[in-house]
Amino acid sequence: MKNRLFFLVLLALSFNFKSQMWGPATPFASPAGQYQSGIQGGVTKLIEYNNELYASGNFIEAGGLIANCIARWNGSNWNTVYQGDLIQNSCVYDMIVFNNKLYFIGDQLYTWDGTNIDTIQYLDQTTGNLSAIPGASSNFCVYNGDLYLGVGLGLFKISTNNVVTYEVLSFLNSILALEEYNGILYLGGIGGVFKNISGSWISVTGNTVPCIKDLAVFENNLYALGDFNSIGLVTAFNFAKYDGQSWSSEQLSPNTYISNFQLSMPTPNSLNIINNALIFTYPTYGSSGNQPYVFAKQNGNWNVLGSFDPTNSPFGDSFTSCLFQNEIYVGGNFANGQAGQTIRNLMKIGSSTLNSSNYTEINLNFSPNPTSHSITIKGETNMNQSFQIFDQMGREVFKGKLTGTETDVNLSALSKGIYTLKIEGNYQPAQIVKE
Repeated sequence: MKNRLFFLVLLALSFNFKSQMWGPATPFASPAGQYQSGIQGGVTKLIEYNNELYASGNFIEAGGLIANCIARWNGSNWNTVYQGDLIQNSCVYDMIVFNNKLYFIGDQLYTWDGTNIDTIQYLDQTTGNLSAIPGASSNFCVYNGDLYLGVGLGLFKISTNNVVTYEVLSFLNSILALEEYNGILYLGGIGGVFKNISGSWISVTGNTVPCIKDLAVFENNLYALGDFNSIGLVTAFNFAKYDGQSWSSEQLSPNTYISNFQLSMPTPNSLNIINNALIFTYPTYGSSGNQPYVFAKQNGNWNVLGSFDPTNSPFGDSFTSCLFQNEIYVGGNFANGQAGQTIRNLMKIGSSTLNSSNYTEINLNFSPNPTSHSITIKGETNMNQSFQIFDQMGREVFKGKLTGTETDVNLSALSKGIYTLKIEGNYQPAQIVKE
């Protein structure tokens, strides 16, 4: 395989979040004749699959098409999943790409390969019968090559050949979030955060019983979002981070407050990693009212991402984000307050809002790339910096240090796929392909 030359870009990241405004994500002419954008109903999850953006939630229409709870956007047009009426009187709570298929949980667990729909069942030990995995506020996570799904008190493990095992976790009132952190499976829900050590679940939130709605790993910390006033031994209002030993409070900005979100919408997937930034989409309130604000954390600081047209700003809540075709899409439950709405439940902004135009290029050669075992990183000057490798879910899977002008990195333990290499100092990332 011919070696490829990648350019690693040294970034002096100085944010200018007001340089772009959020705009309509997917314009279309609605049946009522108004020029509107997006989806007619709440959007709580966005994900890319097979070069299309998939949106899910509790909506019934996308782009003028009947699309109950799930739809797909190719950058120009909306399309349905299956016939568009697969799921009735429910919602799609979460989606994930696993084993080259899209898995999504609505009234039950489905798989979709772009053409065909299938369902996954499990053996109910009580009845001895095959049963559908029930739909409820749910969350997916891939851990040690298996797909995990938390539903209610149940933790389902699904192998690559769709063999399902099931465990009841009575120490939580409901499982709402799953995440891998430092090689350990963590889960959160109504009752706190727990980690699995040698088959035993251990609380990492002490005597406090916070309600955890989302977990994410960013810069080697585990972030927890939910409804709580304290976590572990720390006072924290609905947002905190864990370094593997202790918790600390996380604050978006002095005048922004995270809501105790108790409405009927399903649990949002509110924390995401885009372009080496932690993206926060969740109901907030402050002096400017209830707008679907989006926050981004880079260089240790939180900033508001983008701005809105002051003459016709949308109001409501943002729930989820995704990078698609080099633009940041955000879904939620929001719309412009005036007639002739242009933004409705889905908006987008250029990803350059997370970058600076001032940079210095450094040439690094990665060979072989793609690789089946190891890769050599060669530079034009001596390097003495640590690096991290992240999978497509934004999770750290490898770390090390560059030394001198040439460093060999053994990637044999990684699964096949596309990975992102980030070098210490907020440089623009490079991609590595593992065959």
